[in-house]
Amino acid sequence: SQLSSLVLSTFIIFAHISAFMFAFSGHMAAQAESNPIQAPVTSNQVATPSELLNETRYNQLAEKLRCPTCIGISVLESGTPQSQAIKSEIKVFLQQGKNDEEIINAFVQKYGDWILRAPNWKNTYGAMIWGIPIAILFIGPIILGITLKGSLAKKKRKQQTMEKILVEELLASLKDKT
Repeated sequence: SQLSSLVLSTFIIFAHISAFMFAFSGHMAAQAESNPIQAPVTSNQVATPSELLNETRYNQLAEKLRCPTCIGISVLESGTPQSQAIKSEIKVFLQQGKNDEEIINAFVQKYGDWILRAPNWKNTYGAMIWGIPIAILFIGPIILGITLKGSLAKKKRKQQTMEKILVEELLASLKDKT
């Protein structure tokens, strides 16, 4: 009983640590290799505010999309032919005057939700990816507390029972001596 409580508590703590590490490891790995592209300005040319805005939007959009052939990096960070093609498509969409949502939706329709680096909350899969670790982090300590409280209460009841038995034995032995 004490051993099973200890094993259960250890398992719950391990599950929390694992869920926390899993939840943040992918994001941290992806952030580790960021290499943003600078605005295309040559020494004799000054970029207009419109060009700078489009370059900023380009970088933000390319950062949101996953490289189709790489693991854990964005289209912006990748130099593969597939990523280069996606970057070219982003530039075309920007030149056509499409907004960010239209551009992202075009890539989701073409490649599916997996092209997005951050899961889409609008579908069940994305909600599960973000929701389960968060739920474990909030519900786990509650379960751990209930388990430990029950274990302590059980230990206290056992100790009280043992004390009662000892007192009864002591009183019985005193009666026998008198």
